Amino acid sequence: MLAILIIIGVFLLCYLFIKWRLKRNISVHRIHFESINVLQTKSNDPLVQAERHLRKTAYAEVQMIRTEAFYTDEDMGAAFDFIVVRDRKTKTPLLSSRSYTDQRLISKQLQPHETTDYLTLSLVPDEPYVFLDRLSGNSAHPLFTNMRQRIFMNYYLRVLNSYPKHHIILMARSSLDERLLTKYLRLGFHVVGKQKHHQADHWIVILPAKSRTQGLAQSAKQYVSFKLFS
Repeated sequence: MLAILIIIGVFLLCYLFIKWRLKRNISVHRIHFESINVLQTKSNDPLVQAERHLRKTAYAEVQMIRTEAFYTDEDMGAAFDFIVVRDRKTKTPLLSSRSYTDQRLISKQLQPHETTDYLTLSLVPDEPYVFLDRLSGNSAHPLFTNMRQRIFMNYYLRVLNSYPKHHIILMARSSLDERLLTKYLRLGFHVVGKQKHHQADHWIVILPAKSRTQGLAQSAKQYVSFKLFS
């Protein structure tokens, strides 16, 4: 009995240590808005302003045609969230995204816009989906440079905790080396379509709720094995 308690204690200490290492120097926040009107009433909130600045900075060099709504979220017609990873000391956003679960909005976002688009994903009525978009990273911040993998790991863990039973959908900008797409494929996502979004080619990928635990667990295991104690 004592041996079992010791083993449980060791596992608990390891878990707490890993959790501490992952979250050291950073914090993760999920901010919920029932509508764009609610966001507008909080436009002076420091975190909202900082997230908007981060988004503008992150997409400054991206070759995409955008309107002001890309930064103000005025195109939202239903409830949505911000998930923001911040520098714990300075409160500076390091990574953020917008997410929403309204099927009508998701379908609108995924509908083909060009004759060259293709899409094989059909949303199943009453199935829970969450769409993650406008992922923005603070690449100029030293913490983002030094803790990039930890930041993303904490971000994905928060997504899983916030949407535990949802199929996760996102878009990955296409590039010559397809580095972003490769990253998501390694996490367990698979391609369901491709479209020209804001005049830039994007892959549409999904992580089904039933298979995501295994894929992300494998990714977490690799991260812990090779990066956590380095």
